[in-house]
Amino acid sequence: MSLRSVGTAMCGVTLLVLLSGCATAPAAPAAYEAYKAAPAETSTVAGWTQTADFPLAPRDLPVTVWTGEELLVLGGYTGPPCPPTADCAPGEWAPDGAALDPVTGEWRVLAADVPQHIASAAFLGGRAYFNASTESDGAVLVYDVASDSWQSLPEVPDVRGTRLVVDGGRILFVSETDEFADLFGTPRVDQAFTPATGEWAPLPDDPFGPSYGRSAVSTPYGVVLFSTAIASVHTADPGFADVALLAPGSEEWQSLGRTGSMLSGGFLWTGEKLVDPSLGGSDGGETDGYGRIVPFGGAITLPDGEWHELEGEPQVDPSQDGGGWLWGAAGERFVVTASHLYDAASDTWSELPSPEGLPQMLGTVAWAGDTLVVLGGTDWPTATEAVRSPKVWLYAAGS
Repeated sequence: MSLRSVGTAMCGVTLLVLLSGCATAPAAPAAYEAYKAAPAETSTVAGWTQTADFPLAPRDLPVTVWTGEELLVLGGYTGPPCPPTADCAPGEWAPDGAALDPVTGEWRVLAADVPQHIASAAFLGGRAYFNASTESDGAVLVYDVASDSWQSLPEVPDVRGTRLVVDGGRILFVSETDEFADLFGTPRVDQAFTPATGEWAPLPDDPFGPSYGRSAVSTPYGVVLFSTAIASVHTADPGFADVALLAPGSEEWQSLGRTGSMLSGGFLWTGEKLVDPSLGGSDGGETDGYGRIVPFGGAITLPDGEWHELEGEPQVDPSQDGGGWLWGAAGERFVVTASHLYDAASDTWSELPSPEGLPQMLGTVAWAGDTLVVLGGTDWPTATEAVRSPKVWLYAAGS
């Protein structure tokens, strides 16, 4: 995998560790000022434009939320950058944020400070909801776009280790793994929150055993849950995901069998089917291999849950080329996978070129509707000197 393709994850973050700064010297202020004052290099690559610089201190790992009109960029790590070959745990989190209008390319700085470090997010009814849980306590913060203000939800159940998924008029808090049940002191219970009533309700227990890689997708047929058995980790099993459907109003999950793909990059609903457009595959290696190439991606039809191989996808090998300049970024209609753009509306792929002037290590990549936003990154003039970039590039995929 190339440096650019792993830039968004260069400093690993997890709920279950105490975060600390990376052990390397920060960039000199003079170096950053010279970098920011350099003339803008407007990209001449088709589809890309370089827009206004990020208006706050450059950072890694901010949380991004698409509101339907603006891309919120909140918090993030502003401490010393993590060297390309190091594994760091960041710990200096910015308390501010800004919003980008992808149509005009202009930024506005949010007046309200981010109260604390935030993680998984979802947007519903003019408000952004964030899992702000710590190692010991569950917490949910809410940002109201219209009033530019924050509040903390009262009486929140234990939502540690969960990710947020919008499902109609409610927000699901879905546990990512059962691996840390002993550490949390209690089994993970998926929760549903309805903002209109302020009520919480546990979701029915899924039909799987202990599992990891849990994720959910909302569809017109109901919520579809994906989960991989922990028992498959130490076997020659490729680790196919189990699939289940919770129909609207039902109190019980319906098992839909297993996928025929592994290492899911995440499924999205296209209006006709669920698609994971991850490209390439794996034979499991020389020792205890699978005896065939098992694809990373695939499609599932509903309500029968039948899995299908992808059709018409580009023939690439991410294990050989590192996924190109961008490993992946998922939006509502478009997904980038191994530097190829998948359009769920037309079920087609196209190669995605990179903009000119990217830093050595790619920064934050997010979708603002049908516009792909590449925010910042880090250059390393020397082995010990790092300079974060405030530059921003936009790619209008829907035009």
